[in-house]
Amino acid sequence: MLRKLSRRATLLLAAAVAVLAFASGAVAGGGGSGSNTISNGNFETANGLQGPKWFYDCWAGYPTCNGEWIIWKKKVTPISNYSWPSPMQGNWSAIADEGSADTLVLYQRIKVSKPNSKISGDYEWKNHEEGWCNLPFDWDPHDGDVSCPDDGYNQQFRIDLLYDGSSPWSTNPNDVIKTIFQTDDNTPLSQNKTTFSKNIPGFSGYAILRVMVVAGDYYLQVGVDAFDVNAGG
Repeated sequence: MLRKLSRRATLLLAAAVAVLAFASGAVAGGGGSGSNTISNGNFETANGLQGPKWFYDCWAGYPTCNGEWIIWKKKVTPISNYSWPSPMQGNWSAIADEGSADTLVLYQRIKVSKPNSKISGDYEWKNHEEGWCNLPFDWDPHDGDVSCPDDGYNQQFRIDLLYDGSSPWSTNPNDVIKTIFQTDDNTPLSQNKTTFSKNIPGFSGYAILRVMVVAGDYYLQVGVDAFDVNAGG
């Protein structure tokens, strides 16, 4: 039987540290043009994570992480050494990978210039656990539920558009403009490149594009690429 990921004590201060780091980075990263903006949405700038536009953090607080978001092009995952497909477009994609239990967020402050714009991109994933544990308002990898496989721990992947100023850790419905994608009990354990396009009805202004990966029970690798916002009417 495969060994589960190791677990460690909860650091309650981590969320507060992440919010402070996000607040300073988001203000510095905001664009001023009248067009929709996602900087380095195709991740072709290989050193383009952790500022000045994209930021990432982990459950314990960067840089004390068991996992990481990495711009990557090799056919093996950067930390766990599993096989992995080529970049979904171009030469690079972003991948979340872990060495043990962690929650990883990747986020950017973007501008949606017109109501009814569309946000699009690519994603792929490989969940090495027997199923998903989709705790809807919880990002702690150590929390679980008896309804999950083997009474398992939090194991999920989601993409959200959050109101400007929200914490990148928030899953409060009042902070979420739109959930673009979230795993559920019927989500396949492995998914090759999939392109999505979602309307953003009735919203314009600055927002936070956030990708969250919770690997609480076993390895969960997620790749994203080709993020874009197209103007609506």
